[in-house]
Amino acid sequence: MGALTALPAAAYDARMPKDRYGLPASTSSQSALAAYDRGVELHLSANAGDEAAFTEAIAADPNFALAHIGLARAQFMFARIAEARAGAARAVELAAAATDREKSHIETFALSIGGQLPKALEAVRGHVARWPRDAMVLAQALGVYGLIAFSGRKEHHAEQRALLDSLAPAWGEDWWFLGYWGWSHVETGEPERGGEIVDRSLALYPRFAHGVHARAHAYVEQGRAHEGFAFVDSWLPPYDPAALMHCHISWHAALFELELGKPDAAFARYMKSIRPAASRCAPMPTLADAASFLWRA
Repeated sequence: MGALTALPAAAYDARMPKDRYGLPASTSSQSALAAYDRGVELHLSANAGDEAAFTEAIAADPNFALAHIGLARAQFMFARIAEARAGAARAVELAAAATDREKSHIETFALSIGGQLPKALEAVRGHVARWPRDAMVLAQALGVYGLIAFSGRKEHHAEQRALLDSLAPAWGEDWWFLGYWGWSHVETGEPERGGEIVDRSLALYPRFAHGVHARAHAYVEQGRAHEGFAFVDSWLPPYDPAALMHCHISWHAALFELELGKPDAAFARYMKSIRPAASRCAPMPTLADAASFLWRA
C-alpha cells in the first residue's frame, strides 16, 4: 500500500478499479463494484432494484463510500429522508479515504439530501465541470424535480438544455445522456429533433423509463396522441409498478386516453396505477399526478 500512496494522484487513480463510466472507485472488491454498477444502471434508468444492488455492494465492501451514497440517493428519491441522511453521513465519513472525485461526488449528495439545494446545485455544476461523465451527480440537476427545476428559475428548461449542450462532447452515444439531452430539446421548442435524439437513446436501452417519458413529451408537443398512446401503452406492461416512473408514465397514458375520447379507460388506469392508494411510487409525484389527472378529467 505504501508504494501506491506514494504515487501522484493521477497515476494512483489510473491503477484503481473503474466504474461503468470509467471513473476510479475506491473498493478492492470486484463483486462490490459490479453490484454498485448495477445499482447505478437501475437508478439512472428508473427501474426497480437499485436499493437492493447498492445494499449488495455495501455487504461486499462495507467501506465502499460510493455504494453508501448511492443507497442514500435511492432512499431519498422515495422520501425516506431519515434513512437517506444517515446513509449520506456514513458516506461522508468513508469518503475521507477516497479520491477527490469521490469526495466531491458524495458532497453534492450530502448537500441535496441535507436540504441545502442552492449549495447542492452550485456543487453539482462545479463537479461536472471537472468530471463531466459522473452521471449520478449530473442526474441531480435534471428533470422536473431536479435541482435546476426546483430552484425557482423561470427558464429552467433552457438552463438544463444549456448545461447538457455544454457537456455533450464528453458523452457521445450514451443512452442515459441522450435521453435527457433529447428531453431538453423537446422542452425548449424542438420536439422533432428532441424525439429523434430520444429514439437514439431508446434504441440503445429500450427499458429506459426517463427516455420513455421524454418520448411521450415529444408526442404531446407534436400533437401525435394516437402514436403517443400506442407507444406508452405497449411499453408499460413489463415495467415494475414499484419503479420510480410507473405512476407518471401511467399518467401520460391516461392523458392520451382522455385526449382520444376514452374516459372510461383513463379512469380505470387512474384507479389501478395513479391514485395514492394504488401507486407504489414516491409520495410527491403521486400526489401531483393524481391531482393533475382529476383536474384534467
